[in-house]
Amino acid sequence: MFQIRKGVFETNSSSTHSITMCSKEEFDKWEDGELLFDAGDDAFITREEAIAEIKKTHKDITDEDIVNRLDGGDDWYTYSGYFNNYDLETFTATHVTKKGEVVVAFGRYGFDG
Repeated sequence: MFQIRKGVFETNSSSTHSITMCSKEEFDKWEDGELLFDAGDDAFITREEAIAEIKKTHKDITDEDIVNRLDGGDDWYTYSGYFNNYDLETFTATHVTKKGEVVVAFGRYGFDG
């Protein structure tokens, strides 16, 4: 019997793999600093949404602490933080669907050990 969980890729190896797919428009906004990547929810959010989430649970947080949390501290990554601040290899690939939609795949891979 197979059990399949939505949005999960698993292997029985000690390697790590992740892939996220999004529209080219979202990817470009992320690259331009307009969005953050929420790795926990596998979605993009605005800085304002991230700040509001942080302030819900940390009433006395400073602006400096908020800035530090917006690049990996709570699984929210800027474009450069995602691709330049990790021990795994990263990739991006662009694909145009038959309907002309431009989709970008990105992720991390390698040995996590």
